[in-house]
Amino acid sequence: MSWCGYIDILGTREAAASGLSDVRAHLDDFHSALFDHFDSFQNGQCIAASDGAFFEAEGIDDFYDFYRRVRNTLFERGIFFKCSFVPGRIRFEERQKTKPDGSVAFKSLEFSDQATAAFQVESALKGIGCWVKVKDNLPKNTITNFMVVKASGKFSVEKFEDFAFSKFEVGSDDDIFAPAWPHEARLIDSIFYHCHYSIINSDNFSMKYLPLFVNAVRSSDLRDIRFTSGKWERAPYIVHRLVGSKASLAAISKVPGLRYLLLALYDEYFSQNKGEFEEGAEGQIVRLLTSRNDCTTNLNSVPDFVLKPRARAHLMEEISKSRGIRKTRPRSGA
Repeated sequence: MSWCGYIDILGTREAAASGLSDVRAHLDDFHSALFDHFDSFQNGQCIAASDGAFFEAEGIDDFYDFYRRVRNTLFERGIFFKCSFVPGRIRFEERQKTKPDGSVAFKSLEFSDQATAAFQVESALKGIGCWVKVKDNLPKNTITNFMVVKASGKFSVEKFEDFAFSKFEVGSDDDIFAPAWPHEARLIDSIFYHCHYSIINSDNFSMKYLPLFVNAVRSSDLRDIRFTSGKWERAPYIVHRLVGSKASLAAISKVPGLRYLLLALYDEYFSQNKGEFEEGAEGQIVRLLTSRNDCTTNLNSVPDFVLKPRARAHLMEEISKSRGIRKTRPRSGA
């Protein structure tokens, strides 16, 4: 069975408003990333034009290595995109007319078969990432992500499967993870910077960045992290930025749906540690959540793909304990 999809880079209109040279640089970076990393695309085909590209892969796992290299290169440069990954083929048909001297006078590429489905899934994605829309067995290296959607003036979240980040991409310079190729870049700082920059322009546009933070959380190793003597131990970089840095969190505080990201962080921490974890680390995360009213009210309305039932029940107990409210009064002398 074959697989296909569509990649569409964001920000072309904004680049055009800045000037012709910015548009050229924007598109050149996109096409260069596709070209430079194409050798890593096993049994693949890719047709790029302007700010988009259709691709086709023979095997379900053939696309990931190419995708993550292109993603890493572009995201590090502040060029973000939406992408789809669906079953089926895309037929590429080239048409052209020539002049009497044999030179090309007209040329076009027609896309058929699953091209429409690939384009529709990409268009429906309201955040940065890749919607892996596969019914049965998912490709390797995927996580359950979610995007923020706005309807009738209200924000909600919708889940989708996405290709995970590598541990190196979401890490920091002092961790143990090595790059998968010589030029693989760390991405968290770039994501924070460009998300904050987008807030200045539009809160609604900034919500497209939320899936990147969710992906970073769910791609990180949260097992056995500790907080002792005022310091984090073995904590991934995203925890330092979200929980350990007030400035970092303040920089993205206006992103619609931020509460869901913070609750997803607790859920991932709870799930990876199977409900057994160090009190200091959990206490820091709970303290962050209790500092925000939107993270401690109406938790039953939060979808299970954000906060699973066991994690929700445990969090509700921890919130109550942090406020001095317990099921039973401690016995005298206890």
